[in-house]
Parts: sequence; structure tokens; C-alpha cells
Amino acid sequence: MPRNGSGTFVQPAGTAAVPNTTIQSTPYNNLIADIGNEITGSLPINGVKAMTANLPMGNNRVTGVANPISGTDAATKSYVDLTAATTPEQSGSGAVGFTSDASPGDDTAAILAMLHAVPIGGEVYLSKSYNVTGYQNFNAAQYTGPGEIVTTVAANSPALLGGLARLNWGNDANMDVFGEEYLYAVRKEILAGNNITGTIYGDSTFANPSAVISNTNNYPENALNAIAAQIGLPTAFSMNNIAKAGTTFNDAISGNTKDSTSIVSNLGPTKKLIMMKFGLNEANKGSPGYPTGGAPRTAGLVAAWTQLAADLRAGLASIRSQTYGTLDATSIIYFGPNAAQNTGYQDFRYLETAIKLIKQICREFNVMYIDTYHRWNDAYTSNYRWTDGAWSDYPTNTIPGYGPLHPNDIGWSTIWGAVKYYLDQALVTPDNKTNKFLNPPVAAVAALAFSALPNAFQKGISQYRVTTANGWPANGMVTAFQSGDLDLTTQILHVDGSGTTFIRRKNTGANTWTAFTGSLATITLANTWVQDATGTLIGCRIGIDGKVHLQGAIKNGTITSGTDFGTLPVGFRASIEARLGGAMTSGGTPIGIGVRTNGTMYWVGTASATWTSLDGLSFYP
Repeated sequence: MPRNGSGTFVQPAGTAAVPNTTIQSTPYNNLIADIGNEITGSLPINGVKAMTANLPMGNNRVTGVANPISGTDAATKSYVDLTAATTPEQSGSGAVGFTSDASPGDDTAAILAMLHAVPIGGEVYLSKSYNVTGYQNFNAAQYTGPGEIVTTVAANSPALLGGLARLNWGNDANMDVFGEEYLYAVRKEILAGNNITGTIYGDSTFANPSAVISNTNNYPENALNAIAAQIGLPTAFSMNNIAKAGTTFNDAISGNTKDSTSIVSNLGPTKKLIMMKFGLNEANKGSPGYPTGGAPRTAGLVAAWTQLAADLRAGLASIRSQTYGTLDATSIIYFGPNAAQNTGYQDFRYLETAIKLIKQICREFNVMYIDTYHRWNDAYTSNYRWTDGAWSDYPTNTIPGYGPLHPNDIGWSTIWGAVKYYLDQALVTPDNKTNKFLNPPVAAVAALAFSALPNAFQKGISQYRVTTANGWPANGMVTAFQSGDLDLTTQILHVDGSGTTFIRRKNTGANTWTAFTGSLATITLANTWVQDATGTLIGCRIGIDGKVHLQGAIKNGTITSGTDFGTLPVGFRASIEARLGGAMTSGGTPIGIGVRTNGTMYWVGTASATWTSLDGLSFYP
């Protein structure tokens, strides 16, 4: 070999050239072979071969290196400086450990340079956390890893503690609503035509809506009825709201509610739905001695998460173990905690992990989950506080130490909008809604009276089963047409077992009905006149021509001209006094009748006491 163990070249013996001496073939061929072996074992500059062993640099640098691309590439000093910011430090558990609410440094330039460099839709792995004063995700990068991009939020009135606000939100894929299939008990009742009774539990975001919400349809106890009317669900929800401010789920299990009753004690054979919203107060009440202010501590967060999971699992297990708490007896909807930027760690540092735990546990116990957190994950203004006033009670909430916490009308509208969408999918099926027509079972509309006013009917087209027991002129089905502005309403009554169809309309400018066309109404007779059993039944009806048509034969009354013989019902009266000719008498002589605007009718001419007929007489009301 031409190199010794230290890599120094050693010329093989017998290969040194001597003038005027013949070169021997064997030493010469050995030299050429050794040179060839060394050339083969050298590192080509064009990169066609790889190293077969480690390359010691002897305290020398490798210079001119490009930025890395794959995970096994070498990194330059500038690249490492750009991507290895270390404030706050990553803890040994893999979670980011915040040690102070104070700004630890400014990584804005490094972060913006990195986000400029990443390709559109690329991925950024954050092994550490970065503190910035400005932020823009230019190319919609997706974030992975335990690190976060945060900015320092200064304290200001009303006594909001400063802290770190997270900026590297994920995408809307986290806006979870799942578990519609767990509404089994509620859906059974709806298909049976029954109304739903239940109970509402929660913290201050459910307990005191009037302090923040002006639209009563956004109150938890009213929202489901408003939604049912909008999606065409023929069901009334009677929800008792006993939520109490400042409470946790474990409080509701223990009976710390507005009426001091517990969730388990309120279960029963007629109560089919539980709605609850918890998770915010668990941030500072989730474990004994958990701090209520100051800098976040990783140990405290872990304790709160651990207690939250233990309480939720134990409580839901207790509910589901009851006779009336099983999946087929009671449906449960859990509204997750909403986004907040408040004292007591009611912010993303606690909520991100807490929500993951809540969602997991809801699946374990067949509970429908509705996200209220990610709907505001980017709802902040220039100071990076969540919902600075447009979506919540901040800064109008002047309680010391409070920041954005309670959703207002705008905030709740986003939540109930999601509920409306998913309940429409989960509860409204071909059994009770097809082709935009509402076809509720008879029991669902047992209280629908003939006297129901026009504005009581939903917008659009709906259908109802009706009976004479509720005042309708016949058993059958009513189709109602309601305009969007509620100003035009028409009902068509299809009578069972016949081809008869009655129609009535909303009176212009009033929330009242006209009379049903085709439906026979009673005429109140006067001055001893009675029905002649041999003739047509006395009465009046409105025809499709819009006229009031009279019918029937009467007898035995006062026959003198000008004498009243009867009164028309309201809705069948003349707008101006009318005189009609052609009422036939038993003697064959026709006479006239008069119709006053108050509905009274009188003879114009002498009637016959044997019988006088009103058949064929009509007028426009």
C-alpha cells in the first residue's frame, strides 16, 4: 500500500527510476496498481461516490454549505440561528413550559424570514416557542410540533392581566361537532310526535345571558325552540335552565346549581335532554390549591387537566349508570368552553389541551360535542385579545381582572348557527320532513287549534293533520303557505274521505283569518223563524268566486216586510248594505231580502210562513 496507517504516502520498494537502467515489469505494475487503488478510494468532487467512514475535520470548518432540505442534510450556522430560538424553553415532557408572562425576547425577524421561505401550503415544525411583535403567515404554512408563536399582551383596564397570546392557530378542521348519533333518545321522542323536556347546566356563559345577550332567542333555554321553528321541526323544547355562574361540571354533579339540584337527581322518565357548557372555570378550580392569578405554571396546568378528566369521566359514568341516564333514555349535548383571554388561565394555554380531553371523554360516554372555541380562534383586534368587544362582553364587563370571556349576541349566533345545521341533519329526517314540506304526526299537532292566528305558522310551506276536536270544520290535512314577511298567509283544508277543499286567507293588515271558502257557516235565525226540514240546510258559505252564498229554507216566522229573520256570522257580512232579489216562497212568488253591514237580514216584501227559501242568493262581502 502507498499510504501507511497515518495516511502518509510511502513509495513501494524497487519502483524508484535509475538512469540508463531497464524498468522491471513487476515493480512497475505493482506501483500502477497501488496508484489506481488510491484514485478509486478518493472522494470525487462531482459527488458520484459517498463516504464509507466518518470524516474527521481536525478542528477545521466545512465552508460554503447550502441550506438544508432533507432531514439528513448539514445545517449552516445562519440556518440554525434562524430556526433554533429558545424562549420560552421546551420542557422535558414535550410541552411548552411558560416561565413568565414577561416578554423574553423578540423573534419577529427570524419568524417572518422563515415564513417567507416556506413554500405555499408547506409545513413548519416548531420545536420551541417564539415571541414576536408582528406576525403574518404569508404562505399559509401548517404548524406541527410543541412550539407556539406568541405575542406579549399588555395589561390594561379593566384590570386585565398581561400575558402571552397565541398566534399560530390551526385551520378550521378543529371546529368539531360530533356525536349526532348520540341524540337517540331525543330522536325517538320526535318520531313519536312528542315534545322534549330537559335541563340546562353550565357556568356564567349559560347562567346569566341577559347580562350580555339582548336577543332572547339566543338564551340557551329558548334557542332550541327558535331553531326547531327555522328547520321545520314539529317539536317544542321545554328546557329548565339551572346553570350557575362560576361553577364547574363537578359542581353540577354535586348539586351546586341555581336550584341546588344535581344532574343525577333531575333525571327522570320524561326528561330526555341534558345541555351543558363547562370547561372555563376548571382552569382555576380544577385542582386543590390551583393558582388564580399570576404567571402560568406547567405543573398547575397538568394538575388542572388531570382533575378535569377525572371529574368528567366520573360524573358522566354516574349519569350513564342511572336507569334514566342511559343512551336510550337521555341525550346529552356538551358545549365546549369558548375561547377567552382572561385571568385564572382561562386562555389557550389551558384550553388547548382541556378541549382535547373533553372531546375524548365525550366520545367515551356517547355525548354529542359542540365546539365553541375554534370559532373565535382568530377573532382578535390589534392588541391580540380574543373578542375585544365585537363578539363578547369585553370591555363593557368592568369586573376587575376580567378580559374577553362571555359571548354576546354576535358570539352566540355563530354557536347556534352550528347547532341549527347539525340538528337539522340529526333530527329532521324523511319521517317528518320531505321536499321542504312538514308532515308531523297527529300527536305533534294535537294542540293546533282552529283559532291559531296566521303569524303562528312557519314561513314557507307546511302541512298539519287537524281534527274537529280542535275546532276545525272537518277532519283532514291543512296546507299552510306563509310569506317571508308574514303578511300573506293562505290555508287549504283537505277534508278526509272526500274531494272537498276549503280555503281561508289572512286579512290584509291584520293577524286574523277570513272565513274558509266552501265551509258552511251558521245563520242565527230571529223572530220565530226555524229550519224547514224538507228544504236545504240553512247557512252560508264563501265560494271560490269570493261571494257569500246563502242556502236553506225556513218557516213559521214573522212574514212582514222589513222584519229581521236572521244574522250572518262575522266574516260573511256585507261591507255596504245590499238588497237581493229572488228568495222563493211556498206560493211561488219571489221576494227580496236586505243584508245590513252588521249581518242582520230582513224581508223586502211579504214572506211565506209555510216556507221561504234563500237558495241561490249571493253577494260580495
